[in-house]
Amino acid sequence: FVINLCSGGSLEPNDNRIRHLAHLFNGHRLPATWAVDNVERAKLLDDSQFARSNNELALVISSEEDISTRPFVTRLRSQVSALNRMTSTAISLVVGNPSTLQGQASVLSKQGIGAILVNMSDPQVLPTRQPSAPRPMGCSLWQLAPTVTLPLPRRLWRLLPARHCSVKQLLSTGKSIGTTLVVIRAEELGRKSARSLQSFEKLLREVSWAASHSLLSVVNTSEVVAELADQRRVKPQRSILRAAA
Repeated sequence: FVINLCSGGSLEPNDNRIRHLAHLFNGHRLPATWAVDNVERAKLLDDSQFARSNNELALVISSEEDISTRPFVTRLRSQVSALNRMTSTAISLVVGNPSTLQGQASVLSKQGIGAILVNMSDPQVLPTRQPSAPRPMGCSLWQLAPTVTLPLPRRLWRLLPARHCSVKQLLSTGKSIGTTLVVIRAEELGRKSARSLQSFEKLLREVSWAASHSLLSVVNTSEVVAELADQRRVKPQRSILRAAA
């Protein structure tokens, strides 16, 4: 799960909504990556409960930023360093526009970033209809795309009436690529009705139940990024020693 706390429009998720989301994930013991665009927003999550839970942070980089300037590089280093001090796991993911950020792939890699998640809330990012598998980029980076973006339109919730049905829907969506990456848009969730919020909480309960019964495994993005890094790591060839005749 990646919770994007940065709005692509005029509305921003309020503080109570952010804390409520954190409470839901912590209560169901579900690991999550919280995407923020600055340290101040991350401080809303910086408490003892958040630190003890299996939570991570990711940095959102807007397409409107001029990433070609030295101030951007300085600010990036400062933000990554500050966010790394807030969790036990170092940041390995940024959320943004890969076509824009690929010019700073070397800078991102030096800061420990291993992947760029396509920000579907960014108006400059073209939407995709089908989930795509991770794609390798330069400087050992990977490009990730959301498998499912929540909240779903209300009409789709009607397709998920039975227990486990919603979980199966999520897993079937990512079946072709092996991993289901769920992105939650906090600002959209905050505008939904109470019934839709209850449906979302039901989904989390079902995911938690399925995970506790080993029907699925919920991991953080750092584990996914680490697995991708292992795939690209060059393995040394084994030398064959032959005994002299």
